[in-house]
Amino acid sequence: MFAPNSRLEALLSPVLLSLLMSGLVSFVAIVRVAGALPAFCVWISGWASAWIVAFPALLIAQPIVNRAVTTLTGRISLNDIHKEHSLMTATTITKNAAQAARLEALRRFYGAFSTGDAAQLDHAIAADWDEEPRNQGQEPGREPMKQFIAGVRQALPDLTIEIKDVVFGDEKAAVRAEMRGTHSQDFFGVTATGKPYAIRLHEFHTFHGTQIAYTWHMEDWFGFLNQIGAWPVTSEGDEK
Repeated sequence: MFAPNSRLEALLSPVLLSLLMSGLVSFVAIVRVAGALPAFCVWISGWASAWIVAFPALLIAQPIVNRAVTTLTGRISLNDIHKEHSLMTATTITKNAAQAARLEALRRFYGAFSTGDAAQLDHAIAADWDEEPRNQGQEPGREPMKQFIAGVRQALPDLTIEIKDVVFGDEKAAVRAEMRGTHSQDFFGVTATGKPYAIRLHEFHTFHGTQIAYTWHMEDWFGFLNQIGAWPVTSEGDEK
């Protein structure tokens, strides 16, 4: 096989194109003037004359046309890339802003338990917020939740909740947190023991806009009772 000659290819391309185009153009022009039968007699000379003009013209025009096409398509591509990048940037900024607002709602939600400032819930949860499972006797809504927090803080005044991890997905967020404090008041019907506790919270929240609309929660209350000595667990009991 022969290695391709780029110079020869560059020359053959305009030669063949100019031969083809000049032949077609001259043939059509002669037919229109002299008719089909006489046209063939003078076509060859007409073709040669047309090619003598077409070939150098094509040599001059082809690089200019190639450069113009490259410039135009390059600009179109750059414009498309710029538009796509702008759209992606705007989408990312919007998504990040919403996620930041929802993270702030979660911080306010758990912060209300840690500080007792139930007014934080005005910014954190929707007015018709609900949860599963509901606390005994508690109705859905923001105001009943404020009352519940006040009751919890009265029973466990040094309670704090620390967010460990948050995983966002669409309109939801999964939270892993830890609740700490001291069993300094009667709670769950158990007389105060003065013992510290630290239990895990695993909760899922769904959002309406930037506020929490619904919460599925699970706290390790068995761990709490065990740590304060109200739920004795023995090795004998574990083995049964």
